[in-house]
Amino acid sequence: MGTVTPLTEDRVLFARNVPADTNHCLQQAAATPQSDQAEALLKRAAALSPGMLAVNVARYKFYFYRGQLAQAETVVRETLASAATQGGFDGDWTVHDAPLAGREEAESPQRYYLYALKALAFISLRSRDRLQAAGILEALQVLDPVDLVGGSVIEELMDGSEDEA
Repeated sequence: MGTVTPLTEDRVLFARNVPADTNHCLQQAAATPQSDQAEALLKRAAALSPGMLAVNVARYKFYFYRGQLAQAETVVRETLASAATQGGFDGDWTVHDAPLAGREEAESPQRYYLYALKALAFISLRSRDRLQAAGILEALQVLDPVDLVGGSVIEELMDGSEDEA
């Protein structure tokens, strides 16, 4: 790993304590208008720092914003599995019956898990899988009852899209 890049040089703050070489790739990816180049830089960042959840978030957002929902979903699911492993909890959101301990810490695996779950609900909604989106949102209410990650926003989108149907 390299040294940690000072925050003042960053165009975008992906997370604290990102190794300098990984951060350099992420910053370049954020700055380039060339999507192929940005994707290659994101893949390089992932190779440099395997399992770094902030890199996965950048990757799934990249695919989502490009409308590549299948690729975004693949990375989101990787993020869910990795966050659960790193946090030492069951990655199956359907088995939890209490709030996720540790979710209050901003860069904890638990918080990344909740954000990825929210992303999966949004991807499901955009993919017109309302049943899956509803199930994920129900689980998110259990895991994050105070709505730290903003799952309620996706619920409102889902409710609004019901009105348009």
